[in-house]
Amino acid sequence: MKDMLIRNFARPLLERLGTMAAAYLIARGLDSDLVAQLVNGVMAAVLVGVDLLTARASRKSLLREVD
Repeated sequence: MKDMLIRNFARPLLERLGTMAAAYLIARGLDSDLVAQLVNGVMAAVLVGVDLLTARASRKSLLREVD
């Protein structure tokens, strides 16, 4: 039961935290000056990249569990 909760709830939630944070930063940065928007955009891109890397690592660990 614990493994099922981790695999189906906790892991996907953790994988998407970067995307959620990036979306918040982009929405917050629309009415700030240009420099702050640039910083927010770079931070959002980094967070999405972290999100993608954690998803890739998660898929690799799932493949190792199957083998």
